[in-house]
Amino acid sequence: MTAGSSAPAAAGARPFALLPSGVRRTNLVEEFLRAPAPWVSRPIGQFNGQVVKVITLDGDRCGWHVHEDADELFWVVAGLVELCFRDGSVVLAPGELAVAPAGMAHRVVPLEPARLVVMQPPASVARPA
Repeated sequence: MTAGSSAPAAAGARPFALLPSGVRRTNLVEEFLRAPAPWVSRPIGQFNGQVVKVITLDGDRCGWHVHEDADELFWVVAGLVELCFRDGSVVLAPGELAVAPAGMAHRVVPLEPARLVVMQPPASVARPA
């Protein structure tokens, strides 16, 4: 058993203390398993006015769009993703991230099935570009 828990620690897991009030631990592997379907994001948390979401991408289904009022962060956890802009693109591998600045048209193209963490304000609205 680990300190502050009633469940045994997983083999090789580091024991943990009780989390302070308001602190939440999130397991990305479990959150991706709970994702409803490819291309459907799942909110997993919030900080500083940003929503943190997980999303699985499979197939080219994202059209050109823009968020006029907010940046959008893309952090690749698994797979390869091309983040395309009108004047260039960047390929992101696991562990890499990039930000689409507010007002800049972009689209996300998975080069293989991929899992991403995406962050943006909750009220940010995408419009076709």
